[in-house]
Amino acid sequence: MVKRFISVVKLVPLLSLFLFTQCLVLDLRGERQVEKKRYIDGKLQTEVTVKPCADEAIAVLREHDSIGYEVFKKSNREDFLFWIDCSDIYFSLPGAVHESVHMLTDSGFTSYSYYLPSGEYFPVKQKRLFNRSKIAAYLKPKDKDDFYTTYLTGQDGAQGFLVLLDEVNAYTFSLLSDTSLAELLPADVQVNATDGLASMLLFLELYLHHGRTKAMNDYEKIAKDKKYLSLIKTLWENAESALIGSSKYKNLGTDDTYKLMRVYEEANIAELKKLYQGSGMSITFDPRAREMLGEN
Repeated sequence: MVKRFISVVKLVPLLSLFLFTQCLVLDLRGERQVEKKRYIDGKLQTEVTVKPCADEAIAVLREHDSIGYEVFKKSNREDFLFWIDCSDIYFSLPGAVHESVHMLTDSGFTSYSYYLPSGEYFPVKQKRLFNRSKIAAYLKPKDKDDFYTTYLTGQDGAQGFLVLLDEVNAYTFSLLSDTSLAELLPADVQVNATDGLASMLLFLELYLHHGRTKAMNDYEKIAKDKKYLSLIKTLWENAESALIGSSKYKNLGTDDTYKLMRVYEEANIAELKKLYQGSGMSITFDPRAREMLGEN
């Protein structure tokens, strides 16, 4: 079985020779600005490689994935097509959507504006908050997989809350794309799209847990900001909707049953409920998402 892994350090799908690296510069608010460079076989590329399958890839999006096609239309054409592997278009398109959403999401010095599946942007102010690597202390041994290594260790583990939410959003988009294209995938192909989104939701819950129990000053910066609360609610609802929509396709996850069980553990769900206590706002959980635990 073939498995795809989408990484924050910009690893292209497994069959591709391309590596997209990023130079991270911490800004005054403690989040990131990204300088993008393309490498092929270790050599910096100054010209965009022409993809012979470009028209076909775009046509697939236009016909089968309306949200992904909107992402393409709003993106720089060459940047989007960079992620396409012509040897397996259907396999690589969700990764192109995922990475392009990162590009569309504007991370500035004072604000962070998320591009959403609705086509709208959701801006919030930058805040200096603790690194997401702190989440690792609350992981079980089985949680320490490729998603843990990629997102919670090394340089990427030094990123903060808004970048974590950026991943929740990007994995929501890629799961929506995977779902739209699921019937076009070869029968022997399995991807870990639901695993990725479930991992990010668990990381979000554990980030809140660490803040509430170990970093109250940072936690209150989130809990007392209505825009942050509204953003988290929106991203969670979008993520659950994507998970529910994907549930009939069993080849979109590899270890997603376990990961979703972790997300919906009462202690972890309680962290989201506690965040909204006393805020005058609330967050709801779609029961159909929990039902997925009995269907996989």
